[in-house]
Amino acid sequence: MPGRIGISILSLGAPPECGLDASLRALAGLGREIQIVHRVQMASKVAPREEDLGADVRRRWILQPDNMGFARGHNENVKLLDDCPLIWTLNDDVLFDPSTLGALAAFLEGNSPCVLAGPEIVPIDSTIARGEALGRAHDLGIGWWRPRKGIVEQARGGAGKAPQPGLAHYSFVSGCAPLWKRDAFVELGGFCEPLFLYHEDTDLALRARDRFGDRAIGFCAGAKVFHFEGSSGKPWLTPRRRRDRSVLFDYFDMRNGAYLIARHSRGTGARWSAGLYYTLRAFRKLARPWIRRESRRRTKNAFTLRGMRDGLAVVRGRAIRIDPRVSRAIEGLAR
Repeated sequence: MPGRIGISILSLGAPPECGLDASLRALAGLGREIQIVHRVQMASKVAPREEDLGADVRRRWILQPDNMGFARGHNENVKLLDDCPLIWTLNDDVLFDPSTLGALAAFLEGNSPCVLAGPEIVPIDSTIARGEALGRAHDLGIGWWRPRKGIVEQARGGAGKAPQPGLAHYSFVSGCAPLWKRDAFVELGGFCEPLFLYHEDTDLALRARDRFGDRAIGFCAGAKVFHFEGSSGKPWLTPRRRRDRSVLFDYFDMRNGAYLIARHSRGTGARWSAGLYYTLRAFRKLARPWIRRESRRRTKNAFTLRGMRDGLAVVRGRAIRIDPRVSRAIEGLAR
């Protein structure tokens, strides 16, 4: 039998009912042994400790009373999957066919320089069928780091667009569904836990490229994962309207974006250029003409400014911190 694969999944409260269980059960026909660790953060109900999802597919539930964040939660799960040479860090709001994981595993095992492989990420919601979603232009969840802007530029797919598959010097793979060689993941130290939420996937991919070379990251064009964008959090964490995301996104997007600039931009010129782009982006966020409620706009602006302040502190060489008001907002999700 081919090598064992471990799957790490995180949920905030009860997992969303988007069909993930059906996708996991279908892995029984893959012909590989699959071990799943599903950590439910802020768990309020008792779940089975272990369950069989089919031949050679077994899931272990971990009930976590607090919110560890994306980075630490996946790192803890990977520690429990110590006998799996391949690790799939997976969102809980996705759908996929068994052939997706099979293609990713074959791609990663067949490319020795590659330590991380990403599938095509296809955004969907309850109103869009899979076939229709594939035909629409969309970000693929892979791309390149632009150090002078301090951003990741994503490749586009759908509507006749086809990025170059394979090891095309990509520097980023979305954290939605990347497959890792576990030894490389552990050598890198896993996700940066102080980042807590947002951009930790970009940071780890960039560190992988720095450590293992330009061909460390691959794109498996034959693998497709359908992502219900905005469903991995509670409705009050991630509103359905994408442009009006949660206040936690406002904070962590600004703070962690500054961290990426400080950690991965090369040279003084690149940092100044990235810092200017970052500042202009922040002012655009502060305007928010699409938000009509003044109280909502003020709250989001306050979290954005806190993220800018803590991000600039990181740029100046200080340790990553979380604003106390943000910590209270995270704790409030449990109530």
